This record gives sequence, structure tokens and C-alpha cells, in this order.
Amino acid sequence: MHRSGTSLLSNWMIQCGLDMGRYLAGATPSNVLGHFEDIEFLEFHEKLLRHNETNLYQGEGTPLEWNDFHEAKAKSLVYLKDLLSKDQWGFKQPRAALFFPLWLKIIPDAFYLLPYRHYNQIVGSLYNREYNKLARKNPAEKVPALQEDFKNRKKDIQNSYLSMWIRHNQEVLDHVRHIDENQYCIFPIEEILSRGEELYDRITNDWNFNLNEIPVEKLYQKKLMGSYELEGLDDQLVEKANIIYDNLQKFK
Repeated sequence: MHRSGTSLLSNWMIQCGLDMGRYLAGATPSNVLGHFEDIEFLEFHEKLLRHNETNLYQGEGTPLEWNDFHEAKAKSLVYLKDLLSKDQWGFKQPRAALFFPLWLKIIPDAFYLLPYRHYNQIVGSLYNREYNKLARKNPAEKVPALQEDFKNRKKDIQNSYLSMWIRHNQEVLDHVRHIDENQYCIFPIEEILSRGEELYDRITNDWNFNLNEIPVEKLYQKKLMGSYELEGLDDQLVEKANIIYDNLQKFK
């Protein structure tokens, strides 16, 4: 899920020597160190979303589809990465959670690092990011109505982000039922410091990646994570989210 520390993880893998892409999405005001996201895979998933007439904010409900062209394109991306990186590479892409069945078909033996974060923190972070983005593009002194409207719709906007959290994390839970338990690691991003050595050992010893250990502590900046307390979330959505969060916590 977006805002779950995936950029930190991707940066860590890069610093340890894993090829995460030759051309990476750069920094933004909401991700000041960079996204560490392979642009080729980013653009591919954006096209998949447009094919489904949706965007990265996809919530519950609608099944997403792809066709033989998209499968061929995915295969070509994997072929290129294998050619350039000698079969040792990765990519970071939260949108990929919406298309796990496609990637399971293309790379059945892939390994997955799957961090999660409580929905309050994700929803709060997304709302704060989008409000700040709106404010930068539309200063209040010029178009005050836009910012005011965003604030007035806060509950609806936050509930749409909660639906998005539910969708992405349910996709994670569904996906891991279809792969071997040795192929994935699900963990709360808040434990990245205490479990850094354990994760590195999993990647190098269990998954046989040849890396050079860089302590994740050197990259972690707590101030970039933020903390949020929310009110007014839809009770039914919260009930669904709590069930999913409890299920995520069962993984060790």
C-alpha cells in the first residue's frame, strides 16, 4: 500500500546492491528523498489503471482486468531486467498490488517484501499529501474555494482512502494464499529497525540474493513517517479494515 514505507525499503535494497531500476522516479515534496520506483514499471501500471478507467486511488469493489497485450508487455519488462541484471533484481510499485494475479502468471517464483501500516496512518498521510499538493498548485489567496472545498469534504475523502487501504491490503492477503510461504515476508513497517537484520538474512540466505549489507538505520528517518489520529471514518469500513489489520498482524 502507498505510504507504507515502500520507498524506504526500495532505497535500502538499492544501497545493498540490488538493481531496482536504471531510471527511478525522483523526489517530490511528499517524498523528499525520492520514490526509488522504476519508471518503466510505474508507467506500465499507470497504463493498466487507465485501461480499467481508474487510477491509483482504486478502492473496494471493481475487479481489474488486463489483456494479452499487457501480458506481453509485462513479459518484455521482465526479459529486459533479466538481461541487464543477471536474474537478480526487483521493483517497487504499490500499484502492483492491484494486479497480483498478472505478476503471479508472469513471475511465479518472485519474492515479495510486503510492509503494512495501520490505516489511520495511511489515510492521514494520504489526506495530508493531497491537501498540500492542492495548496501548492492553488494558493488560497488566488483560489480559496478549492482548499475550503477539500476541507469540507474531508470525511468523504478520508473514507475513500480507507476503502483504498482495504483494497490493497486485502489483495496482499489474497495473493499470499497462492504462493509458497517462503516467497513472502509481511511485516509492520514500524518494526523495520528491530527486524532489519532478520529481513536481510531472509533476503540473502533464504532467497539467495547476493547483496552487501547496509544497516537500514542509516536510511531511516522517523520524521518522514508522520503520525495521525483520525475521526469520522465510516463504521463499516473501519470494521472491515480492523479485520484485515488483525489478519496482517498474524504474520511473523
